[in-house]
Amino acid sequence: LLTTYNINSNEKIALRLSKHVLFHIGLIHTGLNCPGKNLLLKGRSGSGRYTITRFVANILESDFVHIGPPSPDEELAIDERVSVFNNLMRDVITNATVHQKRTIIFLRSSNKKPIEERLLTKFVTQRDFASFFPTAQLNDLYSRFTGLHSMNYEQRLVAWKQIRSIIRMNIHVVIAKDINDDD
Repeated sequence: LLTTYNINSNEKIALRLSKHVLFHIGLIHTGLNCPGKNLLLKGRSGSGRYTITRFVANILESDFVHIGPPSPDEELAIDERVSVFNNLMRDVITNATVHQKRTIIFLRSSNKKPIEERLLTKFVTQRDFASFFPTAQLNDLYSRFTGLHSMNYEQRLVAWKQIRSIIRMNIHVVIAKDINDDD
């Protein structure tokens, strides 16, 4: 699997497949293969959480979305960061609902990304996808999902519930938190 991944991927992975690494690949695979499950991975910096999660995403034939650290300009422009994050989430949610595409979102927790972490945690705990969409784009999502162009309240409610269920199946979030020797 690792050789196949490295042949097909732009980002190569170098993993020494010890019993310890295989055990953690199995744990992450099991967690991300269960509907509605998300992971909080605690470990030391450089322990392989990102690499193993990316590898497991490939095994599960899922897109892998990494929410990286903000640039120095982005650290200052909070509104722009929220806008970029909302655009990303709209794309992931649309692909999950309209195209049945599985996605694993990876975020390394840090004090430089509190906004993204808070929004992602809210999404995971409440499955509130509508907050990422302006009204017109949300209506477009409902139309694309149902094939109906004019929907009454009951039809929108049914679509909303079905989309939440699909999101539960197709979108998984992994947040990696660093621990120190003192923790």
